[in-house]
Amino acid sequence: MKKKILIISGGISKERAISLDTGRQVAKELRGNGYLVKICEPDNRLISIIKTFKPKIIFNALHG
Repeated sequence: MKKKILIISGGISKERAISLDTGRQVAKELRGNGYLVKICEPDNRLISIIKTFKPKIIFNALHG
């Protein structure tokens, strides 16, 4: 079974675009190494996504 990793990126800072790019690049590398990855924003759905996806690791790709 693949390990699940949740990447949090985006947000509302001035560096949102950089954070989204970081999240995409990290996800690409992790998927290439066999991990099951989901990317999400730090919004009101975050807790629900964590409960549903049940990641082993949460990677913070927020900037700013």
